[in-house]
Amino acid sequence: MGKDYDDFQSLEPDEGTAFPPRHWGWQRLCASPRPLQALLALCVGLTIGTIALAVSNSRLGAEQRGTQGALGTVNQSLSAELEGIARSAQQRLEEQVGVLRDSLNSLNCDFIELKSNGSRTGCCPSGWGRFGQSCYWFSGEQKTWEESNLFCKAQNAHLVVINTRDEQGVEGRPARRI
Repeated sequence: MGKDYDDFQSLEPDEGTAFPPRHWGWQRLCASPRPLQALLALCVGLTIGTIALAVSNSRLGAEQRGTQGALGTVNQSLSAELEGIARSAQQRLEEQVGVLRDSLNSLNCDFIELKSNGSRTGCCPSGWGRFGQSCYWFSGEQKTWEESNLFCKAQNAHLVVINTRDEQGVEGRPARRI
């Protein structure tokens, strides 16, 4: 049988001074419904927040795509407008160069006329052909006699009929039959 020891103390607590038994893990957590409710509320809140962020992100993505499309349209429109302006500026520049060239030719002719005491020999306006001491301009347009005569008067010139083969070979005349 067992021996009783006098100085032996039992490891079990007395009934009057007993500590409540220890609960581990879920037993202690599940003892009260409040922590579970808090955890559930946190999960629901995080889920709702995630859904809200996803919807917001989707909306922002759609807005960004719309803005990119509008920006592309504006970019194409501005490029087309810039091309039109460049073409128009080029055309105006070419016209001004033509006017300046004609003015330079006219001034050159005036200078030659002054140097030669009123004789305009060797000088015809731009686009005109020379024959002897006269300058000729050949039109590619078909006009009536009256329209042609009015045009010549506006150019301070005379409308003439070419009768000789020599006159038909005027230098500067376009190589075509009229």
